[in-house]
Amino acid sequence: MTDGVSDPKFETDAGLKNPALWQALWQELKTPLADPAPDSALLDWLDFWSRGNHDDRTIALLIPAAKESA
Repeated sequence: MTDGVSDPKFETDAGLKNPALWQALWQELKTPLADPAPDSALLDWLDFWSRGNHDDRTIALLIPAAKESA
């Protein structure tokens, strides 16, 4: 993710090492990822307002596909 996402979500390098902040981010991302159109929902999510943080916003999510039952 670019600093346009990480700065408002984690604020400091210490924040990037904080598991609770990562868990909060994943909790926040559950809603757009569960949307029928997750690509559009993630674009909407990236448009959040954070004073002083209007950099570019890019995020890449690598999510393993669920295994099919045999």
